[in-house]
Amino acid sequence: MEVAPALEHIASQDFECAIRRETGRVLVACLRQDFDTLEQEEHLKAVARKYDGQFRIWVLDAHGQDVFHVKHHIVGTPTYVLFENGVEKDRTFGKLNSQALAEFVSRTID
Repeated sequence: MEVAPALEHIASQDFECAIRRETGRVLVACLRQDFDTLEQEEHLKAVARKYDGQFRIWVLDAHGQDVFHVKHHIVGTPTYVLFENGVEKDRTFGKLNSQALAEFVSRTID
């Protein structure tokens, strides 16, 4: 039985401490909390299954995103930022389907 990888929701005030402790790859999804969020989360789960544990996925909770957005120069949502060992490696902006999200991730981890 296949278990879909869980998305971890993280509060923006916890992000800096968590990313400093992280020793692998993390895809951070900055999503507006609306109907499209569910669709984007399904695409994130599909990509996580494809890459099977090669990175973690954190969905940044909407509360307090303004502080995170300013510090990390996020100009809108959805924005996806890929970190490796706590350092930003790549980012993309806009609503992505599973294929486009996989192509973004593969630029960094393949």
